[in-house]
Formats: sequence, C-alpha cells, structure tokens
Amino acid sequence: MTLSADVLKRSWRATYNLSLEPAGPAWLPWLWSTLLAVPWALAFTVAGFALYAKPEHWGSPAFWWFAFSRNFVIALSVTTVIHGLFALGIAYFGRPAIRKWTLGRQRLFFITIPILGVMIGWVIGFWLIQGQLLKLSPNAWAGFGLLTVLGMLASNAYYSSQARAEIAERRAAEAQLRLLQGQIEPHFLFNTLAHVQTLIEVEPARAQHMLEAFVAYLRSSFGSLRSPQQTLGQEVALIQAYLQVLALRMEDRLQWQIDVPPDLATWPLPPLLLQPLVENAITHGLEPKIDGGRITLQARRDSTQLILTVTDTGLGLSHAKPSTQGQGSALANIRARLREQWGAKAKLSLSDATGGGTVARLVLPLEA
Repeated sequence: MTLSADVLKRSWRATYNLSLEPAGPAWLPWLWSTLLAVPWALAFTVAGFALYAKPEHWGSPAFWWFAFSRNFVIALSVTTVIHGLFALGIAYFGRPAIRKWTLGRQRLFFITIPILGVMIGWVIGFWLIQGQLLKLSPNAWAGFGLLTVLGMLASNAYYSSQARAEIAERRAAEAQLRLLQGQIEPHFLFNTLAHVQTLIEVEPARAQHMLEAFVAYLRSSFGSLRSPQQTLGQEVALIQAYLQVLALRMEDRLQWQIDVPPDLATWPLPPLLLQPLVENAITHGLEPKIDGGRITLQARRDSTQLILTVTDTGLGLSHAKPSTQGQGSALANIRARLREQWGAKAKLSLSDATGGGTVARLVLPLEA
C-alpha cells in the first residue's frame, strides 16, 4: 500500500484511538509510537537541564546527547508499552464492542491504559539504562512522579478531545444516514410519476402496474429503512421493487437476476448497503447505454465472510465520469459505514467485469 498523506494521517489518528481502523502496513502505528518518543525525550531533556544541569553542561553536545539518549530510552519504553496495552485491550474486547461502551467507560479505558503504560514503561526504561531499580536517586523518583502526572493530564486531555471528536463524527454519520434513508432520488420519483401520467391515457393497465410497483417501493423504503438494522432479504425486496419500477420504464433495456440463498436472506445487514450500488449500476452503466443491459445481484458466503456482488453489463468504469469512479457520495458513505461498524474486516471494491460492465463487491465479516 502506498504511504500517501491520507494513509499517514489515518494511521496516526488510529494509533491511540478508535475512530479509524489503522491504515497502511501493520508496522506503521508502531513507527508512530517510536516517533512520539522523540518530543517526549527532548522535553524531559530540556526540563532536566533547566533543573539539574551545571552551567558548563549547557554548551556540551556530548552531555546533551547523553541526557537525550537516556530520556529517549525511557520515553520509547513508555510509548511502546502504552501502544502494546492498547493493542491487547482492543484485541481482547474488539473495536465494535468498545465503540458501544458508554462515554465514561471509554474514557476510563483510554486514561487507565496510558497511566499503566507510563508506570510500567518507566520502570522498564530505567532498568534498561541503569540495570537496577532498587537504588533510585531522589531525582529519579521525582522524574517518575512528574512523568506519571504529565501522562495522566496529557492522556485525559487527549482522549477527552478524541471522545468529543468521535461523538461528533458519529452524529454526523448518523445524520447523513438518516438523510440517505429518508430521501428518494428526485429524478427517479419525478420521472416515474411523469411516466405514469403519460401512460394513464394511452396504456392505463401498464400505468396501473407501474403505480403498484412504485407504491411497493415506497412501502419498502419508508418501512425497513427506518430501522438501524434489517435483513439481507429485506434489502433484496426493496431492490426488487426498485427494479420492477425501472423495468416498466426501460422495458427490454433492463434485465436482472437476483441470486440470494434462503439461508442468507435472514442475515442481519445495515440498511442501504446494496441499493446504492444497484442505483449506480443503472445510472452510470445501463441507462447511458443504448441497448441497456443486465444486473446480477449475488450473495455467497465462505467460512468467515459474506460476499455480495452487484454486476452490470453497462459501460464500465473506463466510460464513467471521474466523479463517479468509486468516489461518489453514496460509495463514500458506504465505505465510511463499513469502516465504522467492522473496521478493516469489511471492504467495498469496484472493478471491470469480464466482457464489459462493472462489478461492485462487498465483503462483510460473518459475525454473530
């Protein structure tokens, strides 16, 4: 994976909080922990010089390096232990479970681990530079106390701000999802009603059929999508109603196939994961194509994953506008929701289909 600025930013944010899953290679967060030890070591070196250094030591690069190297060993021990404790805690509880904790419990988790990390890391670091712990000088104990207090204050301030940012991001995501759940694409709505109006006089039976399909779509939209969780079968029913309306408009330019095994139809699924993919396939793939095409929705599972694919025979990614090649708001919303609920265990990818068209592939973990 390329270490772009976005990857570096996300990996830094994820090193000591839960808002984003770590990006980039697995060693990158540990590198951040190492780099974080540098300013801490420098700060304690300057503080140590200001409190204890003799005048002749201030102009000695060798003495500065000696003090900084010792402080760096201690700071690196502290940041590494803190990171390790966070990694163990997150591996034990799981990010999705921790996100569901109350704010007070999250803050306790975030503050307790740095305090333990400071205490354990300081002991390890001092043992590494001195080789023993029984005969610590008063200055060493003072440094330990100061480091502990500063660690408590810094961790409380940092993770309080992170908790507020997490709540703000979550509320924004929830508001965006509610907006997405409550809206019906204006062009789809108006075009359908206009088509019904046109057909009423010339083909009343077909107009009635389209209106019934449209009502079925509205019923599914305002029903199942109001809940935070639904089933794969419910989303498939919504997609079927949507396709039935479009088939009456596009006639023989639209064919579709839905292949979802009955045992997967009852699997819980966050709403509006699949329908935007179907809409994109039609809007950017089939409708611009003169002879239309076919959409296939398929669900499969392996031992640990649920794999959902939406395949179309439309124009393909190479003919899509730059703003729609996986970077549209609907796709960005899906990726953000996948990252929020499952982290790196879930992903959405787009690729060219064999023979033309596009394949949108959702991979979700099979969790109880």
